[in-house]
Amino acid sequence: MSAALTPITLVGGTGLTGSASVKALLASTHPFALTTLTRRPLDGESSNPSTTYTNKTFSDLFEAVKGPVATKGGVYVSCLGTTRAAAGGLDKQIRIDLDLNRDLAQKAKEDGASTIGARNSNLEQQP
Repeated sequence: MSAALTPITLVGGTGLTGSASVKALLASTHPFALTTLTRRPLDGESSNPSTTYTNKTFSDLFEAVKGPVATKGGVYVSCLGTTRAAAGGLDKQIRIDLDLNRDLAQKAKEDGASTIGARNSNLEQQP
């Protein structure tokens, strides 16, 4: 009898932190059922034949909140973030970095994720 694969949903897989996270998960010897939620297609292949990988693309990640975000009992990881310049201003950056992250995490909790985490690439020392 084989053990069930650990379901992991990762949002923001095309940025600096997310792409490194996806690469590490796909290189892992531990098998996962990995799903990424991205705005752009993200190809990937696991070095572990037992790992499954699915990429779900959204033209607008705010649409992702309307459907299932995480698997019951699974892990939800957000690597979602942007810069003020890329977002088109501070208000738009806040909408992505704070509001969207909050909404997706709340949806993952409603979906039954057992673990919710966030990763970022902020290299500044925090007080």
